Amino acid sequence: MLARHGVSPSVIDAAVRLIRCIELACDDVAETTGEDLYDDATSSGLLRHFRSRNRAIEEFADDGEVMTNTEQNTLDLLIDGSKIKFYSARNGIDSPNLLGGSRMKKSVVTEMQMQLDYGEVETEVARRLVLMYEADDRGLQAAALGVMANENAWSWHATMFERASTLAEASSPAETPAYDEQVEPELPPIEKRREPLRRSGEDETK
Repeated sequence: MLARHGVSPSVIDAAVRLIRCIELACDDVAETTGEDLYDDATSSGLLRHFRSRNRAIEEFADDGEVMTNTEQNTLDLLIDGSKIKFYSARNGIDSPNLLGGSRMKKSVVTEMQMQLDYGEVETEVARRLVLMYEADDRGLQAAALGVMANENAWSWHATMFERASTLAEASSPAETPAYDEQVEPELPPIEKRREPLRRSGEDETK
């Protein structure tokens, strides 16, 4: 999918490293926030964003192939002629939403819409990419890289991270109750033998 749209290996590598920064930031927030600290979804979301941004700035600080742009407290990664910007997908990566945001979000969507005007060429090069991620109170759930057709729909995207434990937990067996809480099994009635047992040494031909 990514290669077909002209996404270079250098861009893919940068996206993977960015996702790792987001994952670590989401882990941090999961461990250091909560209702007992008077945090809510908004404060947790802001912490995820800024911690991811700051980790990424440090991650790519000495990288000769990746440049960072931090205008308006956001982050652009510039690699191999392409740009990546990341956003939270509150409704999940399959339902991205950049509606009602800043002028920066609108300009990002506009740039992506402009690059889609390639006619029927299947190997168009995606120069403006967005990385959408979703997280919960346990950490990063999923992340996808792609191009949006408008403010709330993908033109195309590729899932690049998915928390494996989500599927494992969904299919795990229920916890076994304690021994004293288990229901006593119902035994079938004992059937009496119709023929008497033969004594040892007794002639079986009788």
